[in-house]
Amino acid sequence: MSVRSPSHELSQSPKALPGLRDGDAVPPVVREVPAVRFQSDRRYRQAQAELADARRVATMKQSIASFAHELNDSIAATILNAETALRWLEHQPPDAEKTQQAINRIVANGKRAAGIIQGLRELAKKAPMQRRPRKAAKRYRKLSD
Repeated sequence: MSVRSPSHELSQSPKALPGLRDGDAVPPVVREVPAVRFQSDRRYRQAQAELADARRVATMKQSIASFAHELNDSIAATILNAETALRWLEHQPPDAEKTQQAINRIVANGKRAAGIIQGLRELAKKAPMQRRPRKAAKRYRKLSD
């Protein structure tokens, strides 16, 4: 005779427990070992799943903070360049060349912000993120000029 419940997955035949003969009762302690093991395995799998969820949440928080910072930088630069362009237009006579440079920076910052938003969409879709080379050195040179 074999017991099939998850808490008692142990055969009660003499072959399952050495030293027992047909008709001998299986000691209660031996019957409970599979139940404890089953519960322990279940708790282990549950703890592993919770740990994986915590890692995903931590990674998402870091990613969101990074994207928010980058997006905020782009928006702030756009506003600054728009204000600069307005000041160049208010000069008598208006400085068209410097105004055009400021507007070009506005366009570049808008494209950068759009790229950040596209990265968020790719992250939400679980699509592989496309890495684009950053032109940080070029930006820093422009700032120092």
